[in-house]
Amino acid sequence: FRIASVTKLFTWTAVMQLVEQGKIDLTADINTYLTDFKIPTTGSRPITMLDLMSHTAGLGETGAGDATYNAAELISLGAYLTRYMPPLVYPPGQIPAYSNYGATLAGHIVEQVSGEPYDQYIEEHILKPLGMTHSGMRQPLPADLAAAISQSYTFNGEFQNLPFLFLQVSPAGSLSASGADIGKFMLAHLQGGEYNGGSILEPETVRLMHSQSYTFDPALTGIAHGFAEWMINGRRLIGHGGHIPEFITELRLIPAEG
Repeated sequence: FRIASVTKLFTWTAVMQLVEQGKIDLTADINTYLTDFKIPTTGSRPITMLDLMSHTAGLGETGAGDATYNAAELISLGAYLTRYMPPLVYPPGQIPAYSNYGATLAGHIVEQVSGEPYDQYIEEHILKPLGMTHSGMRQPLPADLAAAISQSYTFNGEFQNLPFLFLQVSPAGSLSASGADIGKFMLAHLQGGEYNGGSILEPETVRLMHSQSYTFDPALTGIAHGFAEWMINGRRLIGHGGHIPEFITELRLIPAEG
């Protein structure tokens, strides 16, 4: 299935891996990590990774160039981020405004810091350690995964097949995965970063990641290092939703109950 914006949890997990290694500081100016272009600010404080994770960077969102049905039109993350850079419309850290651009920018920082292309980094450092063999970030998908992808449909008097939509904003939504594979990722987050002998984070990093990192007001739920928070019947849930044409996804965890 296409999991759309639930992909962002993989991007934020990658970020936290690099935080764990001392390669990313969540409170540093993101321009520290950008070598091919810079994000301009308007005299206010710099944008930080925590701002990207909580969608409070203050960046506008246009949607231009986000997706295509022609894989040949895909360009590098750096080229996309430069060409479609939105204006800064709010001071960083003040106003929540959901941003696919911001998540894509975080994925590019993963590339810059690790020296690995984003899709390769996710494969090597998250998918492979967890045994997620029925999942792929590459676009187009490898032949074996492409043959297994669920068909999506629209209905206009009759059912019509929809083609595979290629996302230029890949760190914001490009992962294709089976439900069982996503279960492995979920269990790793519920088990201190480990699943079936494979580790993606240290337990203390998982605890930090699952803790609230931003809220607009203390009376409200907020963001836990990229995870959205909910309070339902007295239980705190964290997770993320996703939507790509005719695929709708929800991932929810209750960390306190494992």
